[in-house]
Amino acid sequence: MLAIYVKPQLKSPEKIKGVLRVRFDEQLESFKQDGTLSAEQAELLRTATRFPLNSTELLSILGGLFVLFGIVWLIGPLFGDLSQLLVAAILYLIFALLSVATKSLSKKPQLKNLAEVIEVLAVTSFSIATGFLVAQTDAKSEVSALVASLPALFYGWRRSKESRFSGSTTLATSALIATLSGLATIDQNSNAAGASLTLVGAVLLWWAEQTTVKSKFVLRLLATSIVVVGGFTTFSLFANDIVDSGISLIFAVVLFGYGIKKMYVEVIAIAGFGLLVSEFRFVTSITDDSGLQGLTTLVVGVVILLFALRKLRSSRTKPLN
Repeated sequence: MLAIYVKPQLKSPEKIKGVLRVRFDEQLESFKQDGTLSAEQAELLRTATRFPLNSTELLSILGGLFVLFGIVWLIGPLFGDLSQLLVAAILYLIFALLSVATKSLSKKPQLKNLAEVIEVLAVTSFSIATGFLVAQTDAKSEVSALVASLPALFYGWRRSKESRFSGSTTLATSALIATLSGLATIDQNSNAAGASLTLVGAVLLWWAEQTTVKSKFVLRLLATSIVVVGGFTTFSLFANDIVDSGISLIFAVVLFGYGIKKMYVEVIAIAGFGLLVSEFRFVTSITDDSGLQGLTTLVVGVVILLFALRKLRSSRTKPLN
């Protein structure tokens, strides 16, 4: 049956959701043809970056990080001769200076992204300083890391509603540290780490769907990475490798299907890698026959391609009500 493509019109929120299923260049051309946008405006949108950072900002951030790490590398050995209380005081001072720099830079639109990077470094300095203070109570290193990550976790949760990526970066990173240090505190081995990280990643993905969250792309990217690294590669709660790898494969399929359904490129890319890893782990746990392993991987790949083509076709031909 011949599918007819219906050109969407922006008349209601429901139709706007439908527009998001159309390829960007096609929709831009449609707007230009019906007079919604001029040719110049359409060209501006076509050439504009659709990534949270442009190339200049990325280079600036990368250079700044190299400078920071270089300074830490140079003066780091000096901290070995200082007491932990003094190191904590220095880090709190660095936190204060970076906080002032963040506020100053955020007032200039062209420097807001750099300000958010410095904000992440400020929160990191505060957390490390707090960890040093907790260590003075003779607490275990795992307890120090857990306590230090909690303020950053709360701060990241609050800032994820306001910032472009600093809040989500802080939230996801501190959640990861809090989970691992918490497991170490209660003497849980690595068998529980996969399940715990899968749960944490799922909660972060749920939070990214909330309308109040501003930096959704970064949060989905990091949350998916946490699930893939923790859940698909280290999941091990049972003594049977086939059962563990089978559960990991189910999680991988669910996450990949979620990315396909929502058309989130960042989720699809990372979950796709997790699906490949979990499928390989599952197949190798069942058989040592390389031919069967390769055939199974081929079949999985074909199914994914067919599903993706069907999804693409339905998104391009589905009429808007």
